Amino acid sequence: MRVSLTGAYGIGSENAEIVLDPQFSDTEVKSDFGKTYEIGAGFHYFALDNLSLSLSLSYGQNEAVTKIKTRVFSGIAFSDGEVKLTYPFLQAEIAARYYFSNLFFGGAGFYYGTKAGDFKEKSTLWGIVSEEKINDSIAKPNTGIFIEIGLEFPIDEALSLSLSGKFKKALQPAYEDKNAENGIDPIDGFDDVDLKTVQLNSLLIQIGINYKF
Repeated sequence: MRVSLTGAYGIGSENAEIVLDPQFSDTEVKSDFGKTYEIGAGFHYFALDNLSLSLSLSYGQNEAVTKIKTRVFSGIAFSDGEVKLTYPFLQAEIAARYYFSNLFFGGAGFYYGTKAGDFKEKSTLWGIVSEEKINDSIAKPNTGIFIEIGLEFPIDEALSLSLSGKFKKALQPAYEDKNAENGIDPIDGFDDVDLKTVQLNSLLIQIGINYKF
């Protein structure tokens, strides 16, 4: 049996579905990178000398950014904008890790995360910055799969340090607004730019302290 304490930092990205007002044209929308981090603890059971099964819990935050590069309305070009989502989460992971040697390992698993704080949307559109909390009916569990590859450095027979890269791929949206197409801006009477669905992915560098007993 092994206990691990981990911390991870990296970049978050998204697969977003955007709803634009039909009177906008020549619009380029793309995902950009945001910051993401996790801190957690886990238990590893060695089914074989070189194969461990693990259960871990972590708290973290995923940030995803959508860039609106060009917007044209009635032939007039407007400044670029962006929509940024900040998703704090509490997450459980189930994983398997295979040790190819005393130094090198690879692994994969499944994660399930739920909102653990205010899910916020910050938008910069038309030169106006606005921030609001995401309604609970729009926020969904963040679930997906991950793969990792890394190195482990023994300190003594029980204690070791690990350094790994981890890619997390979401299997479903963490943000889903089924009424996005019907949302009308009360100021100008148009839909402007609305997020419909967002999947949160991340690429992390993870550091761990491991104790085997």
